[in-house]
Amino acid sequence: MAPAERRLSRIAWQLGTILALVIAPRSSTGQQVQPPHVSSSAAALAAAPTAPPLSPEEEASPLPPGHPVVAPSSGAEDDSGRGPTVPGAVPGIFQPPSDTTTEDVSLPSGTVAIDVRNADDKVVPGASLVVFVLRSSATRGQSMENLDMSSDTSGHAQLDHLQVGSEVSYSVAHRAGPAIFSSAPFRLTAGPGMRVVLHVYSVTRDLAAASIVNQGALYLEVKDDHIVAEEAITIFNFGKTAWFPDDVVLQLPRGFTSVISQPLMNDRGVDAVELQGVRLRGTFSPGRHDVEFRWQLPYHDARELTLDVGLPPRVAVMRVLAATGRDGTLEVSGFPEPDRRTDRQGQRLLVTEKQLRPDDPLSSVHVILGGLVAPGLARLVVTSTASLTVFLGLVLAARRSARRTTGPAALRAILLAEIADLESAHVRGEVGPRTYERARRELVDALARTLEPTT
Repeated sequence: MAPAERRLSRIAWQLGTILALVIAPRSSTGQQVQPPHVSSSAAALAAAPTAPPLSPEEEASPLPPGHPVVAPSSGAEDDSGRGPTVPGAVPGIFQPPSDTTTEDVSLPSGTVAIDVRNADDKVVPGASLVVFVLRSSATRGQSMENLDMSSDTSGHAQLDHLQVGSEVSYSVAHRAGPAIFSSAPFRLTAGPGMRVVLHVYSVTRDLAAASIVNQGALYLEVKDDHIVAEEAITIFNFGKTAWFPDDVVLQLPRGFTSVISQPLMNDRGVDAVELQGVRLRGTFSPGRHDVEFRWQLPYHDARELTLDVGLPPRVAVMRVLAATGRDGTLEVSGFPEPDRRTDRQGQRLLVTEKQLRPDDPLSSVHVILGGLVAPGLARLVVTSTASLTVFLGLVLAARRSARRTTGPAALRAILLAEIADLESAHVRGEVGPRTYERARRELVDALARTLEPTT
């Protein structure tokens, strides 16, 4: 590995450690967690390996072109003696300037003033802009209008005499090829106008040219005949260049269905890819971005289920959670034994997590869910219970009739045969313990009543 690449890998590992420490809570048995955003285990973090040291040649080597300058290490001061220039800044991580949408008392009602700036918070002259105007009416429905404009030599643009009120929403965007940089949606009121500060960045499709580190969480819940999966991917862009994924597909288990992406007011999310999984889409500018989606996986008559779920590139921390029921088990290849926890609704969860190293990347997780109740059996138990209830009603009715016809001896023979059938079904596993106990008790009580003196 070249010195510059090793230096970048070490920074990526440090970023992963920072992510893990930032999201790590105190871990304890019975800790309440909320899927799918369940924080990591402090014990696992404490056991994390140390970062590989750099040689003097690597320390002196330049970073790859376009990589942000590494700030002084934590606790160190810069040449001015004042420490890092950005308060609370993490060493080596670019701190992107904030986009803002605020009321400005210097602007009249119905006015939107737009300032376009770059990664260094400097004005961007001649930037092409589009203002999206969404009108919503109970009588006329929704309509969209696009207003095209450009920033002037000072990076400024302005629209006047726009419609105010709750029926109209606005958003300002700049398109750079396939990438879109957009402001948060806003409305205009009868009060002051709005000032929008929108930052735009250079864009790359090449992951190697972007400072991307990801955190992932996979939540699995076992239903009667399918698994419900929820995935949350947090994408951290620590560089000054926006990343636009180029055909990044996350593989899902064979037979997956019902992909639903969280609806957001931006272009970030996933699209289903038939027979493969989901494709990551959108513009990931410097900063943090969350992508959430869910899918389902049917299963049939299985006590154990194996899943291979693809991950995005450069995952620093991965967490897997499973709500499997009382007898369920969770195993994730290469991950620690899961902790037993409960969520806020009191549901039992199994949780495991792993912090990953850049020199040992993970492209997928191999998950084994055990202790499942086969759906065919579950349906059989329900059907058997319902049928048995009806049968018991008929038996009790027949008992009264039998006393007047065939007598208690014949009824005892019927009940003894039913008890024998119930015992056989229980041994074969076709009837669960609760159903077995309840049905057996009813049959034995009915048998006992055949011994009562007749009147």
